[in-house]
Amino acid sequence: MLGTLNPITEIVQLAHQRDVPVLVDGAQAAPHMPADFRALGCDFYTFSAHQMGGPTGVGVLYGRQEWLAKLLPYQLGEDMVDTVSLARPFATTQSAFKCGYQRFEGGTHTFAEIIAFGDVLKYLQGIGRQQSSQYEEGLLQYAEPKLVQL
Repeated sequence: MLGTLNPITEIVQLAHQRDVPVLVDGAQAAPHMPADFRALGCDFYTFSAHQMGGPTGVGVLYGRQEWLAKLLPYQLGEDMVDTVSLARPFATTQSAFKCGYQRFEGGTHTFAEIIAFGDVLKYLQGIGRQQSSQYEEGLLQYAEPKLVQL
């Protein structure tokens, strides 16, 4: 929000030296620069569509496969369950969840918002995020003196 660029790779390295997983909130960076998750070394990276000019209610959560395999689903529903079996007398249920990100996909997807977010990403890729950032910087340079005068 302030334009501060934190040394993410260094922070990740320090955290990993202490066996601490790292989630990077890229909501402010994503509209302005692409993220190379492997280069950053983070375990998770997240950003929202609305910060990029897209719809509310959707976003991205990247997670390393080894972490996704360790985590249990936090909600249940829809396509996340691979198999369910009931043991007689129906007192126990055994479930197997899908692998990877699919085990966290509980509930009905917001298809319209997801499609719109895809279009926003294509648009930003087409114009170049750097160009978008330069335009915003130009707006700031224009607006700041006007606001100071007020």
